[in-house]
Amino acid sequence: MQTLRRSAVALCGMCLAITGGHAAEPELVYAKDGSGVYGHKDTPKLPWCNYVVHDPDRPAPKRVNPGLALPPAPPPSDAIVLFDGKDVSQWRSNSWRVVDGCFETSGNVTPRTKEQFGSFQLHLEWLPPAKFDGPWYNRGNNGVSIHGLYEIQIYGGTGHRALPRPVKISEGPIALSGHGCPVRFRNIWIRRL
Repeated sequence: MQTLRRSAVALCGMCLAITGGHAAEPELVYAKDGSGVYGHKDTPKLPWCNYVVHDPDRPAPKRVNPGLALPPAPPPSDAIVLFDGKDVSQWRSNSWRVVDGCFETSGNVTPRTKEQFGSFQLHLEWLPPAKFDGPWYNRGNNGVSIHGLYEIQIYGGTGHRALPRPVKISEGPIALSGHGCPVRFRNIWIRRL
């Protein structure tokens, strides 16, 4: 049975380091600790720490196995349910499909919520494909965009990670990024803070 990765993220807004200009593709390097995590060392320095963007040596929480997938727990009573396994009416630009109670990526389309959100707590669960035939950088590649601008990257076990930094932003939609990899989402809800 596949393991379902769960994510419950309390957010007041997110921001990723954004740089201008177009340079050559950064060189891919592996972490010094032998963990298999890979990233880049020739990218801009993050202003809040001593690491660069996508630095494979940047500290990260230890990976844990969440165990076998359980049925979704009910959302809190004050939550707005964005996807319950059937209803996708909370989303715009939606050409994704519902498969086995999950919202599955379709191509490069990015569905966005119809509502705008400021400060919030977002909960979602995702499942990368078990056997995706694609390039190394797209195995489970997807993301959640906060306010429709700042993406929290989701990779399915490739060792890549992107760690955003909280900032204060007014409001915007939540978007699920379609990167051509059939990632599935379920039990998506949000609470205004």
